[in-house]
Amino acid sequence: MGCGHWLRGAAFVGALWASCALAQDWNAAGAAAWPEILKQSVPLPDPFLNREVGTVAIRLMDAAEPPIAGDDWQAAILDEKEPIAFLLPGGRLAVSVGLFDLLENQDQLAMIVAHEIAHLMLGHTETRAQRALAMQPAGANREVAALTRFARDQAATPFTPEEEAAADTYAVDLLTRGGFDPREALALTQHFGEVENDLAYAKVHARPSVRAAAIAPVVPRLMLLYPNAERR
Repeated sequence: MGCGHWLRGAAFVGALWASCALAQDWNAAGAAAWPEILKQSVPLPDPFLNREVGTVAIRLMDAAEPPIAGDDWQAAILDEKEPIAFLLPGGRLAVSVGLFDLLENQDQLAMIVAHEIAHLMLGHTETRAQRALAMQPAGANREVAALTRFARDQAATPFTPEEEAAADTYAVDLLTRGGFDPREALALTQHFGEVENDLAYAKVHARPSVRAAAIAPVVPRLMLLYPNAERR
């Protein structure tokens, strides 16, 4: 598996959902932290990946209930070998080249993006940001510093197992409604299980075997529930 046969790094600017129920100060902090994060990991521009990430994000946003809309989403592919994905308050999405190296197709990318959208829409992102804030010393711009740590040190402020399970459930449903194949979400999770000892990404999520066991029974139901979803 490798990104060399499918995707190669890029940055994408698309749309931010206005319906997101995050406090405005966290949205502003996410926008302020984003340039600082990109100073540490410069995005890799590539027109092809730009289109791929844009296509996935827009289809997922359109499939959400209610649809996600707005005008200030930003996303970047980070030039890092370590598999990383996160979505900040304010709609700043990052996926590392190292994580793309594990993907075989657009449907698997959809699982990654949908999972991060799920955390944001379910309120997990704000909760985790609050946990990161509690670890910051007193001073100016604590929210910005907290979100920078949120992004750069995921092991320090991980999502809970319950949050991860809820995000997977939301994500698989969302990507299926968006016309992506839920079987690829299961395939990706199973692959994470094969390489989890080498994956920092796997270590800050639930065990891949646990995730796969939870997703597997849902896939046939989703295939029946959305038989007319256009899968490309």
